[in-house]
Amino acid sequence: MSGSKHDQALSRTVVRVLSLQAALGGLFLVAALVWVGIAAAMAVLFGSALGILGTILSAREVRRARVGRRGDAPSVMPIYLGALQKLLIIAVGVAFGLVVLELRPMYLLAGLILSQISYMAASLWSLASDR
Repeated sequence: MSGSKHDQALSRTVVRVLSLQAALGGLFLVAALVWVGIAAAMAVLFGSALGILGTILSAREVRRARVGRRGDAPSVMPIYLGALQKLLIIAVGVAFGLVVLELRPMYLLAGLILSQISYMAASLWSLASDR
């Protein structure tokens, strides 16, 4: 496969993942707003946004690994550094949401978890459809 096919497959995967994350986050946001109220909805929005930010960071690092490769094997160093960066940014984001913004913990974490489940499901769906 040429590099452009890999790049197109990666772009399709990122679009699918972000689309599913946004759709499920939006549905959960509306559900929290209707059944619990604005405070829960804001926490869901913040948690979902952190998950989407994590996806964007991961995609950026995978692209960076493909650009910095030598030979046929991609460089894994940017992926590991990106995973560490993603972990730190999300941890700081969760702490900020809980301590500074005083968002409801259960809904913030539920939004983040739903976003990560969406990430895994859309990634597997995209992997299966690209074969």
